[in-house]
Amino acid sequence: MDLLKTPLYEEHLKCHGKMVEFAGYSLPVQYATGVIKEHLAVRTACGLFDVSHMGEIICEGEDALANINMLLSNNYTDLDINHARYSPMCNEQGGVVDDLIVYKQHEHKYFIVVNAANKDKDFAWMKAHAFGDVKFSDVSAEYAQLALQGPKSEHILAQVTDEKNIPQKYYTCIFDAKIDDIDCIISRTGYTGEDGFEIYVASKYAPAIWNLLLENGKEDGLIPCGLGARDTLRLEAAMPLYGHEMNDEISPKEAGLGIFVKMDKPDFIGKSALEQKGAPTRRRVGLKVTGKGIIREAQDVYIDGEKIGITTSGTHCPYLKQAVALAIVDVAHKDVGTKVQVDVRGRMVEAEIVKLPFYKRIMNFPEELLYVKSHEWVQKQEDGTYLIGITDYAQDALGDLVFVNLPEEGDEVVKGETFADVESVKAVSDVFSPVSATIEAVNEELADDPALINSDPYGAWFIKVSNLTDHEDLLSAKEYEEYVQTLD
Repeated sequence: MDLLKTPLYEEHLKCHGKMVEFAGYSLPVQYATGVIKEHLAVRTACGLFDVSHMGEIICEGEDALANINMLLSNNYTDLDINHARYSPMCNEQGGVVDDLIVYKQHEHKYFIVVNAANKDKDFAWMKAHAFGDVKFSDVSAEYAQLALQGPKSEHILAQVTDEKNIPQKYYTCIFDAKIDDIDCIISRTGYTGEDGFEIYVASKYAPAIWNLLLENGKEDGLIPCGLGARDTLRLEAAMPLYGHEMNDEISPKEAGLGIFVKMDKPDFIGKSALEQKGAPTRRRVGLKVTGKGIIREAQDVYIDGEKIGITTSGTHCPYLKQAVALAIVDVAHKDVGTKVQVDVRGRMVEAEIVKLPFYKRIMNFPEELLYVKSHEWVQKQEDGTYLIGITDYAQDALGDLVFVNLPEEGDEVVKGETFADVESVKAVSDVFSPVSATIEAVNEELADDPALINSDPYGAWFIKVSNLTDHEDLLSAKEYEEYVQTLD
């Protein structure tokens, strides 16, 4: 069978890419630099990936939102234009057809990005379940997709486009962006565990954008990266991969994606089956190898000779310098600290269940914000109001958030007193006001999607306030970072 080629195929050859088959395409698994250097470049500087094999589908019409909400387990009712939201797409049995990202382009138009190996299946599934005034269009052939990933990605992108074309918040996008006067879509998303951007551009312009980025990012250490590094990066960050951590028989709850399953929605495909199944009997966990060896996928997991699960992905992580794996195990044995053995080709390798993700990028404390020791932040706006939220340190300590209780607009907040509370998979915690002020607005998005705080703690503000008092002892970013270091 002849393999498909992305619009960047010739550029990969020029960069000495080692081409392999993946999802029917000829794609680079690595370049001359090698997987380890490519992986480390993304963790410390920046990497550029060709992900043009991914699928893009347009959903539009008066009933577009109703279709999206029925197809997907997450809730899209309050998704703003130029924002994105991740979701599993379930089958009638509660398994996963695919996981995908939906961008809201207009009031009745959505841009959907699906996995490469599933794009034909997904498109057929969507059309088969369409109802009302809606049209699904597969536009995958029209787009190339480039992923610019790493801590220096924003600085590099700023070399080739105006600031107005760069999304400032995680999981937002700009549909009418331009790079070197070429029309494109730029989103602040990625699959590496680092800050980064994904750029969608007409296929014929992909080589120009690719070379422009590589040339302008050279001084910042930007290098092209292949499929090998993409997989080790996503696994190091414990990001699930379809066909491994989830499939038609593994539910999103079993895959650890329960926060993206909104059982309070009126309905979605698979909801009834998930209700009937009740609480999951198995869950995705992380394994750290404590013995000698590297664990791979599809290897049985044991405790004292009793099989408790199976691995779904595994490798040696270059940045952590540690062999790790993901596994699905019986819930009775999912607790962190549990010692297990994994059958690696007939040899038992010792491992331990650990907290996910294995890797989390260095905590970020933006300099334009002010902080308090109870781990809230304050940011002044151009109109003289102030936003208040919780810090990266706080969301990391809490873990995956599942509920946020917000105050009412017009309420008064008092410095040092509780104004909200959050519930995570670990605990319920109070949120304290860093100042005394009057609430002008609350962020209703958080009520429907508390996980926004985990993905973007400085974009997911809780309240907007005015008439500040008692704010003299707020900490600078440097002072707060120094305080946090005393806690570790």
